[in-house]
Amino acid sequence: MTRFAYIAAALTAFVAVPAAAENMGDKPAMNDFRATNTVQVERRAGEVYTSRELATLGFDADKMVSVSSFPSGGRPDDSSRDRM
Repeated sequence: MTRFAYIAAALTAFVAVPAAAENMGDKPAMNDFRATNTVQVERRAGEVYTSRELATLGFDADKMVSVSSFPSGGRPDDSSRDRM
């Protein structure tokens, strides 16, 4: 029975310690998704929305809409791609 108790205690520690560390309140910098240097620009609705979205919203493709423009570094974001 003592072997079972040691195994159960070890498994509990492996589960409890990371869970406690996760709830410490510190958030890594990678979760900081603040939009910087955004600019409001006017664009034709046809450039922003698909034809289905235009129909749902009741917009004409030539209607001017205000959208946020995010700066680009010129390089595509590949952080969500699977890496092998």
